[in-house]
Amino acid sequence: MRRIRTLILAAVLAAGGLGPGVSASAATPGAGMSPATAAAYATKTCGTVQPMDTALANRLNPLLNGKLKGYLTGYRMSCARRVVETVRNRGLARRAAAIAVTTTIVESTMENISEAVDHDSLGLFQQRASWGTAAQRTDPVWATNAFLNRMIALYPNNAWNNTATPIGTICQRVQVSAFPDAYQVQASDGSTIAYNILDALAGRADRPGVFRPGVNDWIFRGAGSLSNWGIPGDQPVAGDWDGDGVDEPGVFRASEHRWYLHGYGHVENWGEPGDLVVAGDWDGDGRDEPGVFRPSEKRWYLLGGGHVDNWGEPNDLPVAGDWNGDGRDEPGVFRPSEKRWYLRGGGHVDNWGEPGDQPVAGDWNADGIDEPGVRRPSTKQWYMRGVTTLNNWGEPGDLAVAGNWS
Repeated sequence: MRRIRTLILAAVLAAGGLGPGVSASAATPGAGMSPATAAAYATKTCGTVQPMDTALANRLNPLLNGKLKGYLTGYRMSCARRVVETVRNRGLARRAAAIAVTTTIVESTMENISEAVDHDSLGLFQQRASWGTAAQRTDPVWATNAFLNRMIALYPNNAWNNTATPIGTICQRVQVSAFPDAYQVQASDGSTIAYNILDALAGRADRPGVFRPGVNDWIFRGAGSLSNWGIPGDQPVAGDWDGDGVDEPGVFRASEHRWYLHGYGHVENWGEPGDLVVAGDWDGDGRDEPGVFRPSEKRWYLLGGGHVDNWGEPNDLPVAGDWNGDGRDEPGVFRPSEKRWYLRGGGHVDNWGEPGDQPVAGDWNADGIDEPGVRRPSTKQWYMRGVTTLNNWGEPGDLAVAGNWS
């Protein structure tokens, strides 16, 4: 087997498939290496391939846009999972996982390469000998921590978590690659893979919540309550405002054109009286942002995500969700007159809900895909597509929200 690998590698080198050598900091065979070429290299396990690794690979394969589209395997996902677990165990924000996974896509196509095919580079991050021993560089946890340590040193005060700096720029500064443009083109897929793994590891199932305007209280199923936050007339939303994986309350106060986001501050001048509010991760960076649906224009204004025209009708009720598991939220509407949901990028759902229901959306079964749900005030019932009905939760005057509260 080793001789076969060597012969294949010789052919690749003869064809110029790996490109020139790079700096002493980090070699980058990934910049010119396809997933098929990576099969020629000797690799080490990243640990046991778990059922979730294979399931995620199968689900995400058609959703990617970069060089791993159609090439995800249980093994590759197991390596990405070890990277993501290391980030999570350090308590770093979700964006750190996206940065690290993006780097491994470029450097090794998410394979733990154990033979020096480009200078003396080894492992998921293709770290040179100056980083550590061969055993260390092919240990996914050690290699990830080494990458994170350098990233944190280069970007003090968590500056790496500032979305004004592209993920590819951060990867390049850590790796010092001869192919500086290779990272950003894979950043979208790196984010999709990382955030889906994080959600799967957390068992991230969304749960009902309500805002009770009469007393300005929020009640979260399975996660307690928040008293006296908001005022009557506020429109409630919920979102992960800071990228920590936990959703928090938010309100839009139309009289002030202001959003108040619990634990995060406020957003000025986004929305008008008459707008209907949603929140979502419009750009796949792991943070939710405000959005509004303006019925009079049939237009959506998504903070950080531009606008969407001609999606919905004046009497539709807006929702937002990740309808296809690609890590980005999109608009959706519930049309009570038809009992139909129109989900941008996710088709439509018929006969889910009745006129008078309050629409919500959530990942009810932690599979990475949001589904419609409704709260029926007249019966105090919640109907969440794909899971069991929830009875007698909330009061008739409550306003429905949904989120991952812990």
